[in-house]
Amino acid sequence: MIKLLRVDHRLLHGQVAFSWKNAVEADCILIACDAVMKDDLRKTSIKLAKPSGVKLVIKNMDDAVNAINSGVTDKYKLLTVVESIKDAERLCKECNINKLNLGGTKATAETRNISKAMNITPAEETILKGLCESGVDVTIQMVPEDNPVNVEKVYRRRNMLLQAILLGLVAMLGNAEYLFGTSLLSRPLVMGALTGVVLGDIPTGVTLGATLELAFMGAFSIGASIPPEMISGTVLGTAFTITTGAGPETALTVGLPVASLVLIAKNVGMVFILPPFVHKADTYAAEGNMAGVARMHFLGGFFGVNLIIGVIVACGYYAGGPAVQALLNVIPEWISNGLQITMGLLPAIGFGLLLMMIMDKEVACFFFLGFALSVYLGIPVTAIAIFGAIIAIVLTQLRSNSAQTATEGGLDEDDDF
Repeated sequence: MIKLLRVDHRLLHGQVAFSWKNAVEADCILIACDAVMKDDLRKTSIKLAKPSGVKLVIKNMDDAVNAINSGVTDKYKLLTVVESIKDAERLCKECNINKLNLGGTKATAETRNISKAMNITPAEETILKGLCESGVDVTIQMVPEDNPVNVEKVYRRRNMLLQAILLGLVAMLGNAEYLFGTSLLSRPLVMGALTGVVLGDIPTGVTLGATLELAFMGAFSIGASIPPEMISGTVLGTAFTITTGAGPETALTVGLPVASLVLIAKNVGMVFILPPFVHKADTYAAEGNMAGVARMHFLGGFFGVNLIIGVIVACGYYAGGPAVQALLNVIPEWISNGLQITMGLLPAIGFGLLLMMIMDKEVACFFFLGFALSVYLGIPVTAIAIFGAIIAIVLTQLRSNSAQTATEGGLDEDDDF
């Protein structure tokens, strides 16, 4: 049986002949390489490197595949070594091998380094990704004493860095009201959708954004009040939920605490970073230099608020994934169940906050009318919204006409003054 399949461009040398032989307790080493079979010098040098007490077999790829599949190798504890990732792919697919060890490959102008001794071309990278997707456990490990590094984690870490940068930019876009004005880009529904775009899961991003929108329904900066920093909470909560595969309650678990903590950092920026830009803007204003005022406005917003949020989100996502996953693993079941129940209550709370903001005696009748039409007549909500828009337009026009008539017909013609 095959104890280990290893890719090593040097084939048989000290690491393989002694370290790996002893680690897997191999009693037979199979070198599968077409090039060696055509090179007597290499074949001789490999035979000289063979450790004592171990059988050495050198075959081309076709014969190696046939020998393994025929069952003649089953009686051996087989250490199989190939020269290239392409050869390893063939053995994995044709011999049903589900574990591959990457030891070392040559560096060339076409390769890029992914570990200490592993250099791969774009084509080989595609092969490795395909093997991982097919269920093969591909690890990088030069010697048995090293900790094995899963290739999927190497790719995931590289992709994670790019994703972290993009998520930081998404958060900065949502925080760029100093540039675009009150555009509502900061709302969780928008931030959740953009996070889903970055992570390749738009439906989940929209769903989680809508969930957090209900939680942050009343989070508007009015007057001197500063609501929780919902942008970072939404982006990180949605991102961690998508990457960990957890339920929507995770977005709430992560999003709300993050929003409160980042608000502290945002306030620090406003207190210690923003004031110098404001004072400089005052100086420019006193001089009548409007271009200088505008420049301080943009620079202050960028360094005092925007950059801080972007850096926190990017670093939090890049460094916090394993920590968040570990946190989720230790959360008691009763807390998770409680959060799920809370998720069910959020729509009612969100609509309650919305009603507190807009409800008065003039619009209450229309609210109950829409409720009655939906519940008792079964009219879709979209149709009710259209009817409501039409009624609003008609009432607005009637009020406008009434005001105009009152103005035209109610003029006082008294000539006393």
